[in-house]
Amino acid sequence: MNGALIGVELARADQTSMIGGACQNCVSYGMIIRPPSRYNSFSNVAFENLRSRADVVDQGVVTSFEGCYFSEKIEFAGEQCRVRNCFGERFEVKAGAEYTDIANIRFNHWNTGEGGFFDASRSTRVRSLYDVDAEKYL
Repeated sequence: MNGALIGVELARADQTSMIGGACQNCVSYGMIIRPPSRYNSFSNVAFENLRSRADVVDQGVVTSFEGCYFSEKIEFAGEQCRVRNCFGERFEVKAGAEYTDIANIRFNHWNTGEGGFFDASRSTRVRSLYDVDAEKYL
């Protein structure tokens, strides 16, 4: 998916898997996962959408990201999202997100000054978060 307004849009999608590949150079969003999409997984996918609104907006249920990277930001607003072994610039967990589980990520990867890890949810679980700019674990 290269250069589209929205690279991938999942609406009412169940058990979709994407292994490898990229959503890149998209104008607005690399990928939007809309509710009630559920049990979708992404492994080793590159989301490279500089100057877009977001690389990924996840509003799904039990979405899984493993070994992916994000050049801009990823927003979590769904239920029980699982993120493992990923890196990127900015990770945002929205207030409405429920039980997001994030482990082994590296953020502020490209030193843009706009990166970071932001969590507005009360139920997020995090482990092993590394801030590349500050050179330390949270």
